[in-house]
Amino acid sequence: MPPVPPLPGPEPLPGPEPLPSPETTAEAMEVLASLNARPVSPLRRALKRITIWTVFLAVVLGVAAVAQLLRPLPDAKVKFSAATGFGFPGDQLDLAWPAKGQSAAEVVGVGSLGSSGQETPASIASVTKVMNAYLVLQKYPLKKGESGPKITVDKQAAQESENVDESKVTLTENQVLTEYQALELLMLPSANNVARLLARFHSGSEAEFVKAMNETAAKFGMTNTTYADPAGYKSDTKSTAKDQLKLAEQVMQDEIFRQIVSTPETNFNNQKIPNTNNLINPKTGVIGVKTGSSTPAGGCLMWAAYKEIGGVRRMILGVTLGQPPAGPNKGEDILSVVLKVSGKQIQAAQNGLTGQTLAKKGDVVGYVDNGLGGRVPVVAAKDLVVAGFPGITGTVSLDATKVAHTAKAGAEVGVLRAGSGDNKTEVPVALQSDLNPPSILSRLTRML
Repeated sequence: MPPVPPLPGPEPLPGPEPLPSPETTAEAMEVLASLNARPVSPLRRALKRITIWTVFLAVVLGVAAVAQLLRPLPDAKVKFSAATGFGFPGDQLDLAWPAKGQSAAEVVGVGSLGSSGQETPASIASVTKVMNAYLVLQKYPLKKGESGPKITVDKQAAQESENVDESKVTLTENQVLTEYQALELLMLPSANNVARLLARFHSGSEAEFVKAMNETAAKFGMTNTTYADPAGYKSDTKSTAKDQLKLAEQVMQDEIFRQIVSTPETNFNNQKIPNTNNLINPKTGVIGVKTGSSTPAGGCLMWAAYKEIGGVRRMILGVTLGQPPAGPNKGEDILSVVLKVSGKQIQAAQNGLTGQTLAKKGDVVGYVDNGLGGRVPVVAAKDLVVAGFPGITGTVSLDATKVAHTAKAGAEVGVLRAGSGDNKTEVPVALQSDLNPPSILSRLTRML
């Protein structure tokens, strides 16, 4: 059988003529050149561009990410979110003001309780001795437990022990007193002979001491005050309730003075000597200060008392002057009258002084902002209680400490403060929960 001819192969696809296989290097170069000269299809061109830009963007984003992660973190800040002020509503406090004479009172650091009567200089009798004690303690300050320098009783002080028309204690010439003893005798039984002895001890003469008294009064802004003697025996030693209140503010800052004037009685010459101010009582909070009485002055009293508000003792000060005798036949002596009047004032002031809780322990008062969108609440670590009476207002602020980006719950991050000056009340604030560093995502996506 004759052989079967082979089947024809498939028709070649249309296209450019195939290049001949190169036989030499020169021919190979010519083939490559021909290939490069061939036109690139749009698809290949697009794929090439996509590849190049993808690599470029990956590099750029990688560099940017590293740069973001290496940037310093913004400072974490404590922000305040509670009310920025407070107030005590209600009608004006009625302080049982006396119908006659003059009076003024205040709560130290909180505000004035008001005043009554005409602000006219009037005799102040033995309230004068408060300035005497102030000057002695300024020149010869005492610490708790100290008795101070020794004072030798001179002839004049001993002779004045026999005076029948003024308050005094029995002294003998060359008897030795300590400063503390002398101040007790000055303030409790209101001894005039001790007042003059202290003046001479302090300044060398009574005249020089009186000069110092007036200079100190001027320094305190006591513009309606004139001291004529160290004891208040002379009727032309005059002042006002408001002026003496300025002195009370100063002298009651001295711990030893407060200790002396709050003493109900002392012992001297083997005798018990009571304080002329029988209102003093730790149970009622009355702690002083000084009585005064004479026919020209009437009954006078500089008084002080405490009331505890939110664990803090608040001092109430007052001065009542010019109280006349009372009773059906005016038989009640003027000292008893002023003590009774002042006792009512003290009670009214203590009743009117109240506390207001601005934040309880655990209340959220702000937050820590980590600067990248993260927040952790800040809470009061203790109750924040302020003292006041109707009409009193104040501000509330949060003073922050520097906060790290990592801290445990309970870490203190600042102080919540209400009021200012002596009325300032403050409690620490702390993190309610753990403060953690910002997340990687927040660090990568931060804008600032």
